Amino acid sequence: MLPVERLFKIFALSLILLILPQCSEKRSEEHLKNAIRFSEQGDYLKAKEAFQKAVAKDPNNARAWLGLGGIYNSEKNHAEALKAIKKALLIDPTYVEAYYSLGFTYENLGDRESAEREYEHFRKLKAKLEALMKTESEKP
Repeated sequence: MLPVERLFKIFALSLILLILPQCSEKRSEEHLKNAIRFSEQGDYLKAKEAFQKAVAKDPNNARAWLGLGGIYNSEKNHAEALKAIKKALLIDPTYVEAYYSLGFTYENLGDRESAEREYEHFRKLKAKLEALMKTESEKP
């Protein structure tokens, strides 16, 4: 076998070996979809595991962080919920639902002032989003 052919075969084999594990592993969005399905079925333990896998695969998945925060709230682990929801907002400061969840979490922690501040932020951002959507839908 010529050295160039051998080198090409080694390169091709190496490339295949690098690609195959990625094909078999689930992506963050797949774990997120599973987590949502488990939540809808009431299987919160499996949902929590799937949300955790989603954020492990993609630490910038704001939806997965918010979902994880929701699970922590359901477990009455509000301190962890607060961290997860704040992480979602750090990633996406325009994530409207996250502000509501943050308000809910502060309310559960007994911090009514912070809760009201976040609920107000939610209302303002939601109104802006709805106005923007209305304007876009009215365009010809």
